[in-house]
Amino acid sequence: MHKTEKAATHGGRRLLAPMLLLGAVASPLAHAISIDTGNPDLQINWTTDLRLGLGWRAESIDSHLGDDPINQQSDYSTHSGEMWKRRLDVLTEMDVIYKDDYGVRVSATGWYDNAYDDHDLKGNPDLQGISAYADGKLSRQAQRYYNGPSGEILDAFVFGTFNLGSIPVSVKAGQYALIWGVSQVNGSDAISWSQQPANFQKGAEIPGASPKELALPLPQLSFQSQLSDTVSLSGYYHLDWKPNRQSEGGTFLGGPDFLYGDDGRIFVASAPGFGNIYINQGNIIEPDDKQKGNLGMQLSLSPEWYGGTVGLVYRHLDEMQPWPVNFAVDPSEITGLRFHQVYNRGVDLFGAFTNFSWQDISWGAEVSYRRGTALDSTGGPLPNGSLDGATGNTWHALLNTQASMPVLPLYDTGVVVAELSYTYLDKVTHNQSVYNECASDLDGPGCGSRDASSFSLILLPTWLQVLPGVDLTGSLILAGYGLHGNSPVPTGSAERAYAWSTGVTADINMRYKVGLLYSDAGDAEERLGAMGSTDRGRITLTFQTSL
Repeated sequence: MHKTEKAATHGGRRLLAPMLLLGAVASPLAHAISIDTGNPDLQINWTTDLRLGLGWRAESIDSHLGDDPINQQSDYSTHSGEMWKRRLDVLTEMDVIYKDDYGVRVSATGWYDNAYDDHDLKGNPDLQGISAYADGKLSRQAQRYYNGPSGEILDAFVFGTFNLGSIPVSVKAGQYALIWGVSQVNGSDAISWSQQPANFQKGAEIPGASPKELALPLPQLSFQSQLSDTVSLSGYYHLDWKPNRQSEGGTFLGGPDFLYGDDGRIFVASAPGFGNIYINQGNIIEPDDKQKGNLGMQLSLSPEWYGGTVGLVYRHLDEMQPWPVNFAVDPSEITGLRFHQVYNRGVDLFGAFTNFSWQDISWGAEVSYRRGTALDSTGGPLPNGSLDGATGNTWHALLNTQASMPVLPLYDTGVVVAELSYTYLDKVTHNQSVYNECASDLDGPGCGSRDASSFSLILLPTWLQVLPGVDLTGSLILAGYGLHGNSPVPTGSAERAYAWSTGVTADINMRYKVGLLYSDAGDAEERLGAMGSTDRGRITLTFQTSL
């Protein structure tokens, strides 16, 4: 691997083992093939990972969801005991490094899921004829990213490290993912909010996935300069903008059937002589100039006495999560309306973070202020014809900790990660009439209260050498449990909503991984909640190896 930015390691070396364990569980296998170039200054490393995922629905369709005309097609896509996933993923990566200071990295992925070969949308037999898509098929986005076969380039960048006078400087140019801050689980309250597109298709499957795990790459330029032994300055400038990759309607873990493709429609009613009546989708409103304006600067301090790092961050960004349903008046439609997915533009984020070691525990904390961020909205329509939802100023904070699990005879070693997050609405600054304020803290996702908090917990006990060459790592994850209130920002927490999973992964001879996982979501009632639908309990079996 090429050189990375200088890490703040003061007082943290004793935590290396739990960090490595956490990374080994969460990351792909990496058995690089080193290609002999005949030049000791030139290294070429190549890895290819194969991952096979099989999934079965373990929970029956709940009538509260399955009888809802705008949620039923996702719910009826798979019945209890049926497979919702038969997916093969291939990831290949190559690094070319010259004198450890310059190089190129390229990675690509491809996939195919046989479970989605049939593109016809299923549905509740009692709601025959109601479909979120006029052709009765999965959206084009779902067909590509769920079924395939398809693929994409991930990393494609050059990098270099050199001195400007006495100041070491590292630069990258090309396509890659860059995530700032210290968040372990929560993305909606993190400094890294909308820093990279998030893969919510993956996030829906894996409770507790970190912002770094979900980050998708963008073309960008970035640098990091070590101004002194304790001070560094870094920054980035995006050369393109892309939205989050959503969990698509009509798929097993999808949200409302009509989202997030570009040709969905919302069922309204059935009327004699008119049949089924829908609100059709209009254009998706994205930033006008995707190549300009998304940037960030970060100043980091690592004093010897502190045993960690303190950082200040400024970012200007166009948000990557849309208002999903903003209405506009359209006299040509039978309903007089169209709905649009709209992306908020021009947010300023000011933040501070720290990470340090204390009492043999790794701690991280962030606080940030977002000016002009998107807020939960009713959709309008607004009298002035604006398609934007409500925007406002919000405070966000999180505190997390990572440590070795206590010494007990139940396991050999392990890692525990805990994170507490908080959101506070300072004020609504634009389009206050469409801000969707919750009447009750249990109203669920889509509406906001003045403040909200959530909690996540990850336990990863490990049993070493249960068989020759075989280590087992268990997992028990509670992700995003809403302690109180409903977050006023999109994808935020909701009171008593959560996702959870439990399972075990076998690492065989450090070459093969076999994992068995049960995952589900919960809420104050059976519904499509902030952390997923509450009737999609599922079993996933994965096999992974590196060629």
